[in-house]
Amino acid sequence: MDAAITGRLGQSLRIAPIFAREAVMGATFVDCFEWMMNFEDPKREYAVVGDVGGHSISGINSHYWPAQYAAIEAIPQPDRGVAVEAFYLQNFWIPRYAELANPELGKRVFDFAVNDGRGRSTGTLQAAINALHDTTAGLVVEDGLFGPATIDAANRSIYASLVVMFKELRAAHYLANAAGLPQRVVNVLVARARA
Repeated sequence: MDAAITGRLGQSLRIAPIFAREAVMGATFVDCFEWMMNFEDPKREYAVVGDVGGHSISGINSHYWPAQYAAIEAIPQPDRGVAVEAFYLQNFWIPRYAELANPELGKRVFDFAVNDGRGRSTGTLQAAINALHDTTAGLVVEDGLFGPATIDAANRSIYASLVVMFKELRAAHYLANAAGLPQRVVNVLVARARA
C-alpha cells in the first residue's frame, strides 16, 4: 500500500512505504528531510528570508527555483510545510537513497545533494568509499551516478569510518570553493558538512 503526500500546490505525490514515516529501512526520506531542515529552517517557520540572489523559504531560493518559490510563497505561512516537503522530495530525493543501510550516511548524502547537487554528493560518497581503502567494500567508479555498485560498496563499508570520510571530503569541497564567499558563509557550510 502506498502512502500519499498531498501538497498545497494541488499535486498528489505517491510514495512507497519505504519513504513513509513508519519506514524501518536505513535512510528514509522523512529522516533525511528532517535532518536537512534542521539546517535550512530549524524552527520550521517557513518564513521568507534574505538569501543569495534573492529570498528563500526553508532553503528554497527565489533565484534558483523561481516558480517553485513563488508557488510556496503564495501559501499562507503556517500551511507551507507540506509544500516544502514535497519540493525536496521531488527535486532532491533519489528513491535509491533508501537502500543505504546507514541512516546517518543517508542524511548527509541527501543534505549535500540539496546544497550542491545529487551528482556532487554521490561523487563525494564514491570518493569517500575509495579513500577508505576498505577491502570489504572495494572500489567504485567516481562518476556521480548513484547506482547499485555505490550502494553495495557503501553498505559494505565500515559505517562510522565512511560517515567521517564523507563529512571531511564535503568540508574540503566547501573550503576549496570558498573564493568569493563571505567567511561567515564558508564557516556555516563547513560546520554543516562536519555535523
